[in-house]
Amino acid sequence: MTFNLNDVNNLVDHLLSHPQLLLQLIQTIILFLTLIFVIWYTVCTSRILKQEAGSRIFEFLFRISEMLIKKDSVSNKKRIFDELFAPKDVEKIEGIPKEEFNEEEIELGAFIMLYLSFFEYIWGAKKYGILGREEWNAWVEVIKSFFESDRVKLVWSERKDLFDEDFRRWIEKEILFNKDT
Repeated sequence: MTFNLNDVNNLVDHLLSHPQLLLQLIQTIILFLTLIFVIWYTVCTSRILKQEAGSRIFEFLFRISEMLIKKDSVSNKKRIFDELFAPKDVEKIEGIPKEEFNEEEIELGAFIMLYLSFFEYIWGAKKYGILGREEWNAWVEVIKSFFESDRVKLVWSERKDLFDEDFRRWIEKEILFNKDT
């Protein structure tokens, strides 16, 4: 199909003689260009979010490692333990008064809570489509392995209310009660 100059002139004359048609054509072109822009912007934003999430995951891991390796005073570790594991309204954990926890127990409680928070972040990255299937499957295995510890299960049972409700349901269903997958 070929267009000649007369066809184009006829189309222009027709559109100019019918301003409503011209207006509809302009609106359609604007909507089409807007749609193209929205799709382009969504793709660009998705790429940026994936890159940012990846760097945040590594930053979170680095901070956890730094906190665990760094030699803090016992009082600072007790403060971290109180904030993460035993809020002020909890006087005893497993029947042991908070004041009697030794440095190792404080470190362990802080370690478990930090990693549970990190796993919640990873779960959120999967929930919002930032992690791919292979990355997610690898993290699920890490999380399952982490929950094999009775101490982790105990901390989870006592502190799970601090986490997102959907994340709690996922842990309960897929990690704690579904060991085969």
